[in-house]
Amino acid sequence: MKTSMISAPYAQQHSSQLIVFIIMALVCAVPFHHFVLLPGAQSLLLSSLFHHSDLATLTASMASKSAPMGVDFSNAFAWKLRTPLLSATGEDIIIHAHLVLGIISLFVGSIVSFCVSGFLSPTTGFIAGHYETLHAHFQEVPKEGVSGFSKISFFMRRYFSSRYSNDVNGIAYMGAALLIVIIGLRGLKIIPSLQPTPVIFAISLEFCLLMILGLTMYFTPEDNEDLQRGSHATHPHASSQGIAPQYPPIITLPEGTVLVNEKEKLHVPHELIREVMMDIMRESMESTKTVMGNGIGHMGNGIGQSGKH
Repeated sequence: MKTSMISAPYAQQHSSQLIVFIIMALVCAVPFHHFVLLPGAQSLLLSSLFHHSDLATLTASMASKSAPMGVDFSNAFAWKLRTPLLSATGEDIIIHAHLVLGIISLFVGSIVSFCVSGFLSPTTGFIAGHYETLHAHFQEVPKEGVSGFSKISFFMRRYFSSRYSNDVNGIAYMGAALLIVIIGLRGLKIIPSLQPTPVIFAISLEFCLLMILGLTMYFTPEDNEDLQRGSHATHPHASSQGIAPQYPPIITLPEGTVLVNEKEKLHVPHELIREVMMDIMRESMESTKTVMGNGIGHMGNGIGQSGKH
């Protein structure tokens, strides 16, 4: 209960930056979708399926059912294509362009908004606002004279990758599983070949998820970076305020020494090593004495029995 009470103001503090971030993402995504992505997809289809045929001629021939080739890009919610390369029967192929390309536009708009927010003021920028808050919890973070790219890199390395790397991995794997299922249904003819929208949508979704996964892995600190930062102090309430520091665990021994747990190497005080080695030697000597005593006893019994005979 205490943690949630502390985390609530932290989330509320950045609600305005999040709203600005969403608005900027939509403002960037809509023009990119209408003026870049849709015309680019149309040009790609014309060049690959119709060998640079004239768009006006193909649109006019689409009205005739007997025409072997034709296109209709007038409705972006349902593009219509007719070509022997995709349909031997001459039926129209329906592609919902807004659905399959809209997710890519939203992804590009979010990336642009994410980068721009690092250069805005802390009151409006999502990344700049988080950097301002993180400055109070990490002593090595400079507050002034930091570029927007440095703020983005710090946010990804010290906040996003430590808190959401597992979430991003899980979502990417689930997207891959969805893509496999949809392609399997397409192979079983459950999804009609004349409606490739689900397949293209799954491919677009998995592309965006893999890009996010790649960016997360790119900004994930290496193990040696975490170990080098292990000696720096952190804010005592950083984890309770929604900030997860990436320092290795440090255990304080009763004698006041410090045991740092790295991957396969332990820094142990020399006095402790000597005590352990001495205990091992004492136990070894005691076990040797016991074995030798038992052996001598057995030899004495054997000699006594041979003397009687």
